[in-house]
Amino acid sequence: MAEIWTARVTYSGPDRVDITAKAGSVFGPSWTLLNRFLAMRKGGRETEQTWTEYTNAYLAEMRVAYRGNKGAFHDLARSNATLVCYCTGTHCHRFLLAEILVKLGATYRGERA
Repeated sequence: MAEIWTARVTYSGPDRVDITAKAGSVFGPSWTLLNRFLAMRKGGRETEQTWTEYTNAYLAEMRVAYRGNKGAFHDLARSNATLVCYCTGTHCHRFLLAEILVKLGATYRGERA
């Protein structure tokens, strides 16, 4: 069974998978979604409600991405991988993607230090 970890983008292990928008990853949020959410975060307007809105929008984007590229999702769910992103804290799409991969059969092992 594949094991999925999460970490900040500074993680450099051999199982590192960059899922940032900057990297152009199919698993990254769109720039439109990311920029809107980051503006709220940087402006001190991030709330549980805005995080819920972001979560719903990201999951909708991933449903579309999955329909267009099921193989990439299933390949990642069958791989031992550490999903990396720039975000600090738990409000990050790397955790949402980990949940998706668990639904596809992976085991989530937590955040790497």
